[in-house]
Amino acid sequence: MRATLIDFGAAVLPEVDNHLDAGEFAAQLTRDVARADLFVQLLSPVDEFNQRPSSTDPPSPAQLQYLAGRSRSELPVLQWRKPSKLKYWNKEFLEGPYVFASGLEEFKREIKKVLTALSEPPRKKPDPTAAPYVYITADDADVSLALELKEIAEVKSKFTDQCGIMAREQRMENFLEQLELADVVVFLYGAGEPKFIDNWLYTYSRLKAKGKTKPPQIEVLYRAPPRKTEMEHKLRAPLGAFMRVGSEEAFSSDGMQEIFNELQKKKKAMEPAHSL
Repeated sequence: MRATLIDFGAAVLPEVDNHLDAGEFAAQLTRDVARADLFVQLLSPVDEFNQRPSSTDPPSPAQLQYLAGRSRSELPVLQWRKPSKLKYWNKEFLEGPYVFASGLEEFKREIKKVLTALSEPPRKKPDPTAAPYVYITADDADVSLALELKEIAEVKSKFTDQCGIMAREQRMENFLEQLELADVVVFLYGAGEPKFIDNWLYTYSRLKAKGKTKPPQIEVLYRAPPRKTEMEHKLRAPLGAFMRVGSEEAFSSDGMQEIFNELQKKKKAMEPAHSL
């Protein structure tokens, strides 16, 4: 893998594979991650993750590497493991949103795609005076609610004149195009299938990890009726940075006001201070 990365034109860190003690290992890891443009991790089925983890055990080197890579939110992360099932490995680590359970050649192609994207000219900075672009991901059962939110945003409240909804056909193509524009990304979860929301949330997290989306200002999970069972309520996809609005008790447009209030706060925080 190191030779492949070098062939792709990348400088690989660490430059040499030293045998370091715990303190030196952590220090070098911190330095390397701070310099990195891409974090690549190969997960081995024969390392310490093949043992049943104990709550009293210190973090393993693989865990420390991953946590260091995730410490920079803008750093793309790619992890690889063999597609075979493993009996004792930490499931959360094994099935994380950045893990590719695939052949190594397929993983190399993914790396090359990310390196190509990283070498492209940087995106233009958004115009702070332009109306925000809102993109709503919704299952077919929730399209009517999505249209209602679009009406509220564009016509009734006039928060923006740019609000898109996931297409019924060629969804992946539409998803990729819209994420290149979106200032606000909304996942509407009402009568739609939990699997639908989870799948698109995982897709979103992978695209984001690979640097294939415009970094949105706000990410939102918008809940709507009907009430969910306990299993349906607990989405499995990562939602750490997401704003939660709406309710399963009754559909309300108040969530749109909350979203745009938060957007205004972020815009104000980004404005340069004026000295007197």
